[in-house]
Amino acid sequence: MFWISVVSLENVFGHPFEAGLLDFGNFFVTFFGKTPAIVFLIGGFLVSLYLTLRISYRKIFGTIHQNLPSMPSIHSVKQTIKDTTKAIKEEAKEDKNDSFYRDKAKELEDKIELLKKSRGIPEK
Repeated sequence: MFWISVVSLENVFGHPFEAGLLDFGNFFVTFFGKTPAIVFLIGGFLVSLYLTLRISYRKIFGTIHQNLPSMPSIHSVKQTIKDTTKAIKEEAKEDKNDSFYRDKAKELEDKIELLKKSRGIPEK
């Protein structure tokens, strides 16, 4: 099964002529079509590897799944980004308000100075 799938895949991808006794690539392509034939042959290749080497795909995919980030960790990252964005916006608002009030206070101090000068009140 391994050699049939390997030789057939090589024929489908590489050579348009028959490669020999174990080449069923043209048969699969004419029977299924090119894309389903490739999928079928790749599936046959994986099954033959499993039968030959006793590879546990469940363990492989389980290990991959364990190494992927989990949904709660993704949600915590999203929440952290939202909190940081909110804090930055509030900080910018506070800075804007502080500068507004600072400018207003300076303007009022200038008006007080003008009033003092116009009345002739000496500064202390």
